[in-house]
Amino acid sequence: MRKRLFTPIIIVTLVVSMLTTLAITVPAQSATCKDSPTVTINRQVDTAGDYAVWVLLKKDSATATASLSINNGSCIALGVPGDDSWQWVQGPDTATIRSNLSMGSHSFAFSSTSGTVLFDKVLATSNLTCIPIGDASNCLEEPLDVAIEGVYDGDSVTGTRKVSTVVFSKPTNDVTVRYLIDGTQVLETSTEPYCLAGSTAPCDDYDFSGLSNGEHTIQIIARSSDQESTKSVVFTKSDVAMPTPEVVVELPGTNNPATALPPIDFTVSGITDKETVSGSKIISATVNGVPGASVRFTLNGSVLNTDYDAPYCAIRSTSECLGWDSKGIENGSYLFTVTAAATGYRATEKTYEITGKANRGFLGDIHIDEAANVVELTYCTKSNDRVAKFETY
Repeated sequence: MRKRLFTPIIIVTLVVSMLTTLAITVPAQSATCKDSPTVTINRQVDTAGDYAVWVLLKKDSATATASLSINNGSCIALGVPGDDSWQWVQGPDTATIRSNLSMGSHSFAFSSTSGTVLFDKVLATSNLTCIPIGDASNCLEEPLDVAIEGVYDGDSVTGTRKVSTVVFSKPTNDVTVRYLIDGTQVLETSTEPYCLAGSTAPCDDYDFSGLSNGEHTIQIIARSSDQESTKSVVFTKSDVAMPTPEVVVELPGTNNPATALPPIDFTVSGITDKETVSGSKIISATVNGVPGASVRFTLNGSVLNTDYDAPYCAIRSTSECLGWDSKGIENGSYLFTVTAAATGYRATEKTYEITGKANRGFLGDIHIDEAANVVELTYCTKSNDRVAKFETY
């Protein structure tokens, strides 16, 4: 419920920093603020910059006037709606109120020099051209959030890669991305999908072969409006050929070059043939005496991971193997295949027939989101006298 001036509800939708200087675009000091403003609120703010200040109010009497003082500064006359509707206002006759705000605490003091005025919200926004509507959400900027696609932390890179920038959210449609490799800028682009090479989807391959062997850093610096977002990944450049594992079809004949190549000696741990799997399993491979090998892990033909460095993992972080979560598969039979390949060797595979058993306990809750076309099923997977464990699919 909105209140009258002497007991208003005032909500600061967005305020950012302590007032250092006050710039009013009209001589709005003709009104006389009361010695003790009727309402004063204080807010802690975080980011410095120039802001437009708006107030949501309405008059409750025909002769009502209103004023605002920021941090005990000059008395600013506020525009008052011609009718008794709630409206976002600044100075009289639509004049703007702008302040340069720095980090710290702010005070906003409201008063009525005549009549009765009802106040609801005050908005300080860095979008200086925006006119607030309704709850003013149209003037609140989305954060700029980006990520590098195509090269990841811990990657081993040879030759070329398709590299782009993914923009998850942005305050405006105008986004510029700079690419730097080891601190040196190699490209600046404002065209989606912000390719390191090429300008349209799919991106062209970027050639990393000119880099020296060893660790390198690729960094993106994205800008939109007054926001900036920086992300970096560290990868290793290597000249060692890392073939994609492919199972060689062994044609008849002793002169077939493929069958003449030696197989790769490797072992697989974490999984056995005819095994019933449930829960999380760390699955890895050890290649014996073959330099520059690569190992691919697949489930029913779908690739889980192709790994180029020991330990060869079905699922990995930067430096170690992680658990493969078998709870994501339905009950039934599957073929888990591990294939090793290396230059000068015949691609060699090992296949394990496994049975998936979803350990989901009993169904506890169903949530249907029709708008998103999503059904969430929550199961109680563990329960005793002390603890109950729930998992949602």
